[in-house]
Amino acid sequence: MPQVFCGTSATPPEPDGASSSAGGDCQPAQRTDRSRASSRVSCGSPGTHCAGLEPGPGASSPRGKSLLPRTRLLTRRGPPCLARPGARCARSAAERRRRRTVAFRAVAAQGRPCRTAARAAHDERAIREVADGPASPRGSPEERSFSTAARVTLVHATEPRRLPVSSDHHAFNVGVLGCGQIAQAAHFVACRKARTANLYAICDAAEDLLERMTAIHQPQVSYGDFGRMLADENVDAVVVAVADQFHVPLAVRALAAGKHVLVEKPMGTTVEEAEELVAAADRNQRVVLVGHEKRYDPGVAFAHDFIRDEIGELIALKHWYCDSTYRYSITDTLQPIIEASATARRPAGDPKADRPRYLVLGHGSHLLDTARYLGGPLGAIRARLSTRAGTYCWFLEVEFENGCLGQLDLTIAVRMDWWEGFQVYGSAGSVVGNLYNPWYFKSGEVRAFSTKDDQFHQPIGADANVFRLQIEDLAQAATTGSTPRGATAVDGLANVRGMVALARSVESGDWVRLADVSGGL
Repeated sequence: MPQVFCGTSATPPEPDGASSSAGGDCQPAQRTDRSRASSRVSCGSPGTHCAGLEPGPGASSPRGKSLLPRTRLLTRRGPPCLARPGARCARSAAERRRRRTVAFRAVAAQGRPCRTAARAAHDERAIREVADGPASPRGSPEERSFSTAARVTLVHATEPRRLPVSSDHHAFNVGVLGCGQIAQAAHFVACRKARTANLYAICDAAEDLLERMTAIHQPQVSYGDFGRMLADENVDAVVVAVADQFHVPLAVRALAAGKHVLVEKPMGTTVEEAEELVAAADRNQRVVLVGHEKRYDPGVAFAHDFIRDEIGELIALKHWYCDSTYRYSITDTLQPIIEASATARRPAGDPKADRPRYLVLGHGSHLLDTARYLGGPLGAIRARLSTRAGTYCWFLEVEFENGCLGQLDLTIAVRMDWWEGFQVYGSAGSVVGNLYNPWYFKSGEVRAFSTKDDQFHQPIGADANVFRLQIEDLAQAATTGSTPRGATAVDGLANVRGMVALARSVESGDWVRLADVSGGL
């Protein structure tokens, strides 16, 4: 009896690494001089042959379409089919019934009748068969076992797609406010990929942009009004991904509604509004994280832990952040195509009109947060600004509260690749690192030397999806009460103070203590 291959869960030996596919009727394939001694069969999926056989000249698919000779088609691997040659493949029949069922339900949901009453009755029987198995045994015992294995749970065709969440964790529902660039490039996908969170809702005042993002990312709910999203009891946390001027007012509203918050950096533009957000977080007893995603770079996280546990007394820290003139060529390749809307709600004035202020808020906030994350709280800053050849370069001398001295460099932009890194020296070791453009999702290359064993240590840093790790950190802190790795509202306030101190020092040329500053940039 010839051997037949159809798609199920076991794995038979197969020639030349080929594999097979489930679907259609099992029919003997035509032989050629090159065919093997045993008979083979083809499954009825159009253009596929079991075990990846090469059909001879004139061979045709089950739908009568000619196949080119010597064509090798790889299909899904499967075990030997126990049905007789020419018998109907029960698994593929079940698949056809399942597809008809989904199509039938989609038609019914739209209120349109099926083409004939007979077809409707046939589809009703198919629904019952797929859900409950055949009403009476048909075919061989092997066919009946295939049919049983092929049972599926039907999902309404119009139901939103839900990515699986580990059964070990409660689905933490996140609503994203704002459908702009950072939401499209980072937060929507991060929520969908998160293992402990779920993209439950999105919200934007621009109706056309909201519709496009809903079609792409398929949240369970979409809102054109922020108040309605806050009133939804299923929303556990809100990502505030809007213009800088709107961060604090909208985050405070979310906290008042009982939601945890991830607010994009910078947390605020003035010291006073940042203090307001810290007070709101304390008052409502909710977690607030600020979008300084570099803390989730595995290399940076390793350096932080090494400095905390093994480096001893800090001596000096150097940190540089140099954006590249080729940055947008890189991000255009790495990021999705960003959708925009003419009706999007924007702040008054052009945020980029004051170029130094815009760059400090967007890039300087990262520089200061990473320096604080590695070296500890900043005490005072003295800064200088150079604007030669269209490039903005800030050189900062800093004093940490622990007595460590530091040098920070913020340059926008350099005529080379992205250049970011740090060097930290301590009494019992040192750590150095080079970081990549964050849109590569690649861990920084970090090496730490310890005098305990006189060796270098280097992490692998395999998981560097920093935006997904950020969402998971928020979910864990909110649901378990654990201390987050990310920047809290207190860190966000300290970074705002640091940016204001930087601006004041550039104006005066003197040292400025962070505790003494007020106002904004």
